[in-house]
Amino acid sequence: MRRSEPTFISSWQRISDDVTTSGRLTDTDLFALEQMGVRHVIDLAPVQHELALVDEGEKCAAAGIGHTLIEVPFNQPTEELYQAFVAAYESAQRPVHVHCVYNYRTSAFLYRYHLEHGMSEFDARRIMQRHWSPDLSDHPTARPWRKFIEQCSAAYSMAEAS
Repeated sequence: MRRSEPTFISSWQRISDDVTTSGRLTDTDLFALEQMGVRHVIDLAPVQHELALVDEGEKCAAAGIGHTLIEVPFNQPTEELYQAFVAAYESAQRPVHVHCVYNYRTSAFLYRYHLEHGMSEFDARRIMQRHWSPDLSDHPTARPWRKFIEQCSAAYSMAEAS
């Protein structure tokens, strides 16, 4: 039986029994993840972000949790960064927790990952849109992510048509 969810963690979301996501982490949040048995944390936020947890990697190591940092600039999601995420995500011990600052980078990367691994577009989009809809936002910072999402959706549509 699963313990109660740490919904106090910013933008918390459970994707499956062994995958959770969120926005930024605090020391208290890291303790909660440790108590849940999380074995690996993947952080997609730049370390210099004002809301980043200082020394997150060291704090994870002290708690016995693996840690991978992939600094994804918010204005420039790239194929290389996405592929680094995929490699980290697929090799991470489970349960794994993936986060960034607001769960925007995370939800967009997982949207693409889910599409590439057979999830329906409807379900992948529903998971992403729980925290963010870059394709529906007119904010200038959403433009690179809207393009990223459009490319994912287009690739998915082409694969479905074949």
